[in-house]
Amino acid sequence: MRKIAGLIKYHFLVLLREPITVFLSVALPFVLLFLQQSQMGQTLADGTTMMDLAIPTFIIMTIMTLCVLDLGYSHAYARQTKFLRRLRMTPMTTTNYILSGVVGRLVVLTIFVITLITVSVLSFGVSLADRNWLLIIGILLLVFALFYFIGMFFANIMKTGKASQSVCNAAYFTLLFLGGIFVSIESMPAVARPIAENLPTARAIELLSSAWSGTDILVGNHLLIVSIITVLFAAASIKFFKYE
Repeated sequence: MRKIAGLIKYHFLVLLREPITVFLSVALPFVLLFLQQSQMGQTLADGTTMMDLAIPTFIIMTIMTLCVLDLGYSHAYARQTKFLRRLRMTPMTTTNYILSGVVGRLVVLTIFVITLITVSVLSFGVSLADRNWLLIIGILLLVFALFYFIGMFFANIMKTGKASQSVCNAAYFTLLFLGGIFVSIESMPAVARPIAENLPTARAIELLSSAWSGTDILVGNHLLIVSIITVLFAAASIKFFKYE
C-alpha cells in the first residue's frame, strides 16, 4: 500500500507541475459559474434552476481535463523521463501505475464534485431531494472510465511521449469545443451538428444529465453508446500502451 500511495503522490505532483491543467480542471468551472451567476439562479418552469442543468456539464468538463489533458501530460512526462521503463524493473506493475492514476484523479474529482454541489445548494437553491445517488455515482464512474481510456489511448498512440502529448491536447480541445460545453449544439452550423451530437462529450453530458435529473437514462441510447465506446477505448489503451 505504501508503494501505491507513493505512485498516487507522483501523479499529484505531475498534475501540480502544470498550472494550466489545475486551472482548467478545478478553477475554470467556478470562474464560469461566477460569470454566469445571474443566469444560474433562474428558475425554470418545472421548478428547477439553470444550475441544475449546468452541474453535469461542469462535472464532464473537469473529468475531461483530468482524464484527457492531465493524463496526456502525465503519461507523456513518464515516458520522456524513462520513469515507466524504470518502473518495469521494480516490483510495481503496469496495473499499479494505472490504478494509482485512477485513484489520484478520482480523489480530485470527488473534492470538486462535493464542492460544486455544496455551492449549488447554498448559493443557487439546488435541491438534493429525490436524487438516485447510486445511479448518479454509477454513471459518473462510467463517464470517468470513458474519458480515462480515451486519454490513455491518445497518450500512447504516437511513438514518442511528446507527440502523444500534442495529440492529447488536440483531442481534448476538439471534445471540449465541439461537444456542447461552451457552444450549444443547436446553435452550431448544420454541417457540424451531426458530428457534435455523436462525440463522446455530448453523449456523456446527456447521460449524466439524465441520471442527475432522474429521467430515463435509456432514452437516446446514450448509455449503450457510452458503454460501447468505453470498452473499445479500454481495449485500444491496453493494445497500444507504451512504456517509453
